[in-house]
Amino acid sequence: MITGWIVLVVIQRKHRRNNDEKNQCNCNYMNNIKTPSLLITGEADYRTPISETEQFYQALKLQNVDTAIVRMPHMSHALTARPSYLQQKLEYILWWFDKYKDRLEEK
Repeated sequence: MITGWIVLVVIQRKHRRNNDEKNQCNCNYMNNIKTPSLLITGEADYRTPISETEQFYQALKLQNVDTAIVRMPHMSHALTARPSYLQQKLEYILWWFDKYKDRLEEK
């Protein structure tokens, strides 16, 4: 189950390897995603615009994948400009894992 947490990293790597337009859309892989997914995005992220995160969120919802989106105000792509931002990001991640720890313990 934990391997699903790296699903976005895997999709990004495939995205980099395949240069044709069809394979660059993360939506091509939506049917493969079953793991609950927490999407954390900075509102000032120009590398991955918040609109893309929102589209990905909606696509996961349409696939009935349990998902949540966290919009971090004033944050860029790194989400670590200040220690308080990093702490906030880590608190969301811990909350998400805590939400599913019973499922992990069952396996």
